[in-house]
Amino acid sequence: MKKFWIYICIDIFLGIVVYFIIIHVYSLWARRQIYPTNNTSTEYPGYGHISRPFSEQIFVLPKGEGRPKFDNSESKSIYPADLYDIFTIPSQDQLLYVVGSFQMWEDISGSKDKYIVIKNPETKKLEKFRVAFEQSDLFKDNETALSIENISLKFGSKKLNEIEKPKTANLYEIGYEKMIAMISKGDTVIIEPVFDPPDLSKKDENRNFLASWLILRKVGGNL
Repeated sequence: MKKFWIYICIDIFLGIVVYFIIIHVYSLWARRQIYPTNNTSTEYPGYGHISRPFSEQIFVLPKGEGRPKFDNSESKSIYPADLYDIFTIPSQDQLLYVVGSFQMWEDISGSKDKYIVIKNPETKKLEKFRVAFEQSDLFKDNETALSIENISLKFGSKKLNEIEKPKTANLYEIGYEKMIAMISKGDTVIIEPVFDPPDLSKKDENRNFLASWLILRKVGGNL
C-alpha cells in the first residue's frame, strides 16, 4: 500500500512537471507565431510587408470647418482653392502592416523615441521602425500604442487557439524600461505605420516608417 501511494505521488509530480513544460513551450511558440497569408484566425496574417494597391486620389483639407476626406482626382475642380487645401496622392502600394521578428532597440539622438529593429522573414534583412516614447509634432495624435494579441489554449473549442480582443496602451505611458521587459529577441512583432494624410505611411527624416501600433503575440492579455 505504501508503494502504491509513492507511485501516485510520483505520477502527480510528473504530471505537474509535464504540464508546466507544455505551458512554457506553448507560450514560447505563441510569442513567435506567424500565421499563413490566408489564415482567418488573426487580423494580421502573413509575414513581411503586407500592402494593398491604392489608386490615385486627392486629399481634401477644409481651411475652415469641416472634416478632411479623400475624393477622386476628377473632382478636384469642385473644391475652391480659397476654401480647401488639395493634396494629390499618386497611385502606390499602401503599407498596411509589417510582420517580423524582434531583434533589438536602437537609440535616436536628441529624442526619447527609439527604433525597433526587426528581421523581415521574407527578405531576411533588418528593418527599423520609429516608435514614440514621447509626444511630439512628428507623431501628432498618432503616438505609438502597444497591443497584445492573446493566443490562448481553449480546449473543447473548435479552434485550438483563439485570438482575443487586443488590450492597448500608449508606449509613452508604459515607458521604455517596462517595454524592454515585455519583448525578447525572436518574438513576433506586428507594426502598423502612421496614417497621416497626405502620408499613407509616414516616415521620419531618416526615411524610416513611424509606428502607429506595435502588436505582440503572447499567451495572456496583460500589458
